[in-house]
Amino acid sequence: MNRQLKGTIWYTAVESNGLLSPYLPVLDHAAGDDMDELRTTDKGEQAALDGIEHSSALDAVEPPAVLARARALVVPALRAAVDRLQGEQMRRIAGYHLGWVDADGQPLPGDGVGGKAIRPTLAVLSAQAGGGTAAQGVPAAVAVELVHNFSLLHDDIMDRDVERRHRPTAWVVFGEGQSILAGNAVLTAAVDVLVRDGAAGHRALPSLLAAV
Repeated sequence: MNRQLKGTIWYTAVESNGLLSPYLPVLDHAAGDDMDELRTTDKGEQAALDGIEHSSALDAVEPPAVLARARALVVPALRAAVDRLQGEQMRRIAGYHLGWVDADGQPLPGDGVGGKAIRPTLAVLSAQAGGGTAAQGVPAAVAVELVHNFSLLHDDIMDRDVERRHRPTAWVVFGEGQSILAGNAVLTAAVDVLVRDGAAGHRALPSLLAAV
């Protein structure tokens, strides 16, 4: 996980008036041991962070449970977004990249989404921190995950990576051109998810596009 995202984890937890406090050890654990690099030397902010870290409420948090709850909310909506892609080949490449199907398009067991699901979890928790519900954070979580995977599809080609998550990358299996198009389609799907979310999604769309 990069430095900017880890900084966002720390800042969001501190600035959320304690709402995200129970989740800080979950995110800190997933981010790695170098969160200390991001902590400010300002005494007031350090005191706030220390208060979060030493809260007795944190002891009961199980990191897998928090991530699993977010994953359970996000994965069905993520699958629905991919299912709306135009063209069977685009859906197959995206599904293969996400670990849902094999190269022939046959379903694989599990939810298939690799990694720790930190990005969608942060989106869901941020919605709750802003006074909304976890469900209201799902469209943004799906959009963030789609943009992330769009970037991976293209990065694998540019970096000439031949393996991801212990199997051949999409461009190795389907070719560069088709994988580039699939990445573009996945990015378009992220925009579509927010557009479908109505006013809230429309407000979030400029931020998503600015980050791409």
